[in-house]
Amino acid sequence: MKIYYNKKKAFFFHRDSRYSSLGFGLNKYVIYKPEEKADHSFRLDEDNKNCGPLIGILVSRNPEGNYRGNFSFFKKLQCALQEQGALSFVFTPSDIHHQTIEGLIYHAESNKWLTCTLPFPHFIYNRVPSRTAENSHDHHIFKSFVEENQISYFNPHFFDKWDIYQVLNKSRIIKPLLPFTEKMTSIEKAQLFLEKYKKAYVKPVLSSQGNGIRLIEHRADDKIICRSTTKIEGFSSFDRLIQHYHHWFIEGTHIIQEAIECQTFQNHRYDFRVLSQNVNNEFVVTGIGIRSSERQEVTTHVPQGGKILSLKAVNSKKQMEEIPEIVRICGGLLMNHYGLIGEFSLDLGKRKDGELVLFEVNSKPMKFDEEEIETNRLKRLVEAFLLQAKENQLLY
Repeated sequence: MKIYYNKKKAFFFHRDSRYSSLGFGLNKYVIYKPEEKADHSFRLDEDNKNCGPLIGILVSRNPEGNYRGNFSFFKKLQCALQEQGALSFVFTPSDIHHQTIEGLIYHAESNKWLTCTLPFPHFIYNRVPSRTAENSHDHHIFKSFVEENQISYFNPHFFDKWDIYQVLNKSRIIKPLLPFTEKMTSIEKAQLFLEKYKKAYVKPVLSSQGNGIRLIEHRADDKIICRSTTKIEGFSSFDRLIQHYHHWFIEGTHIIQEAIECQTFQNHRYDFRVLSQNVNNEFVVTGIGIRSSERQEVTTHVPQGGKILSLKAVNSKKQMEEIPEIVRICGGLLMNHYGLIGEFSLDLGKRKDGELVLFEVNSKPMKFDEEEIETNRLKRLVEAFLLQAKENQLLY
């Protein structure tokens, strides 16, 4: 069936004479109004005197008040949901009012984003793009809103690297895959760590896409080499290094991680970038991309100069067979610790002996460059949204 929107009066209605009203979202109805002026229409499924479901996509605003988020992806998501008789809208915490939300809906017929007054959604997809926004006062208001209205949502927050290490390290299967890691709590402990492993990564616990990472190496002559994605620095001693990077030891902000030597392709290290998604509360592999370092050896992330390789470029049959079980176990551990997780990505390397090493687990995966992976990702997201929204709809 179709529902219609009157922009001037800011409300939705329908023209199906079979129903005087239909449930819409968690807390509203669309009324039968055959003579009402319609500015736009949307196709929604009707089931048990409800239409929808309605999916909210949470983002943030920049200091100028503009929306921040991947709107090209949200547009594809809306089109895919509309094909299934569902509707999505983009909103921020400041758009939430007493009984309504002011959101943006992509309207395919006019190829425009429309500002509409909407009811509360059945389910929310958290795509807030920064940790700063997640720590804001507005976001705390959002969390109170979903708790009060019992609305489920995917991806509660960005992951903390130290927290993730502690969660995964409890598994006897995953623990051997993890590089040994410690929190940067004292200069003395960090120096002993580097003397033992000779090469180590220093990472901010709240970073992503390779930002802020340093690869430090303790040479036989006691000199220290420190590599970032943009430069190489030399220090005459560990003390000189720490004088320059004293902020590493602000409590809880950085970890130090064993640098494990991995196999290379054309003399450059490479990673398996694995996208995992929640399908009926079981985590499966949606796609695997290969990323190779190119200009530097600190990270393989494409925004930091990494290169995309094909799966055929590396001999990885054994690893392809092992990855689904790693994903399943990691997903279960994350769900038990954080709550409802919809998707995450893993960064895995292949040690010299062929065994896998797990470097990173990332929440809110960024766009994959492989079109097939993105297509499958979109399909599984829509399936998960419909399932989760239906479960939440049944509560009301």
